[in-house]
Amino acid sequence: MSDIIHYPILTALFTLVSFVAMIWLIINARGVARLFAKRTNDLEPGPAPRGVTASARAVWIAIILFVLGGFGAFLMLFLSGERQEIDAIDSRATLGAPYIPPAG
Repeated sequence: MSDIIHYPILTALFTLVSFVAMIWLIINARGVARLFAKRTNDLEPGPAPRGVTASARAVWIAIILFVLGGFGAFLMLFLSGERQEIDAIDSRATLGAPYIPPAG
């Protein structure tokens, strides 16, 4: 299997990981607010039933997965675009030959 096939698959995988982590963070917004809440900050967690909020460790893991998934997706998009440009332009085909515009 060609290397160019791996880039879209990895891009989709990284995007999916980032998307799932983002949805989890939105659903558990109280845990995120509790993690970043300070007395001088306007961000405060709202009331929640006891034991429903996510732990700080789970929130940090989701944030890390979200960031790494986004960076991975952008890296794969960058690498695949670079590879496609290299494959599309073969300088050996025009080496020594002058450019002749098409007629018409």
